[in-house]
Amino acid sequence: MRQKPASSGRPRRRAWALALGCGALALGAGARAEAQPSPADQAAAEVLFNEARQLLDAGRVNEACPKLLESHRLDPAAGTLLNLGDCYERAGQTASAWGAFQEAGAMARRADDTLRADEARRRAEALEPRLSKLVIQVAPENRALGVEIQRDGRVVGQGLWGSAVPVDPGSHPIEVSAPGRETRRTTAHVPARPGTTVIGVPALVPAAAPDTAKRTPAPGFWSTQRIAGAALGGVGLVGGVVGAIFGTQAATSMSDSEARCDGGDPSVCDGQGFELREDADQAATIANVAFAVGGAALVGGVVLFATAPSGGERREPPQVRLKARAEVTGVSLSGEW
Repeated sequence: MRQKPASSGRPRRRAWALALGCGALALGAGARAEAQPSPADQAAAEVLFNEARQLLDAGRVNEACPKLLESHRLDPAAGTLLNLGDCYERAGQTASAWGAFQEAGAMARRADDTLRADEARRRAEALEPRLSKLVIQVAPENRALGVEIQRDGRVVGQGLWGSAVPVDPGSHPIEVSAPGRETRRTTAHVPARPGTTVIGVPALVPAAAPDTAKRTPAPGFWSTQRIAGAALGGVGLVGGVVGAIFGTQAATSMSDSEARCDGGDPSVCDGQGFELREDADQAATIANVAFAVGGAALVGGVVLFATAPSGGERREPPQVRLKARAEVTGVSLSGEW
């Protein structure tokens, strides 16, 4: 039965009896916990303990052990630890079982519970020759690097380096790290038999320097140069349209003025004829300028668009120089790159 001593001022707890070892030993009275659990924790611990006992009786060891562990966390008791150690031993977790028996013995001795203290010592001594052990050997040059070693996700203190430590049989991930050094990872495979497995940690190599080179992504099809070329070409088309409109207007005004000039002589015209010829000259000038600017822009846009790099190709964009000169009678256009 699991119960607390009378001096604790708490009611007795009904529990299961478990045969441990060759003889049948009734595991009953628990030890006093240093921090008194709340009534709710006591009740939950009792429920978990009873459920674990039923699972153990049904042979469902892997389900029973976590419940016993939680029961002990909620309401620490030497009797629960003895049952937990027995559960771990059945599951083949010899190191965990040995540790549970050791803790149960210490708790029982503090509570002057001789019966449980003797049983815990007997079980631990019987299990000790069967323990599997693991040694993590660390190279001397690693010790000055601020090395941290983790086994199963928990830090292994420097005092344990090189010591044969009991571990449960199975696979144990090992991670070794240090500032400025490459992290090493391995797995220690510990067989389920007495003996010692040794894992050596070689000298850690310096970590590779980070790649700080600036990486420029390759431009897509619509690169900045192509966009600029398309925009410039659009300006050229607009200039051509404007030039065509004013060119048509100039031709119309010139044609209308001929009827008001003597024999088509531009120097002999009436007032309206002179106005029509002036309008024609102005429209022609605007048309020529529009054609010049539009043509220059169109040529420049085509050059920029056609010479833009494609895919991962990178090169300096061409330096386009365009020169345009508008005259009343025509346009002069030149370019170079």
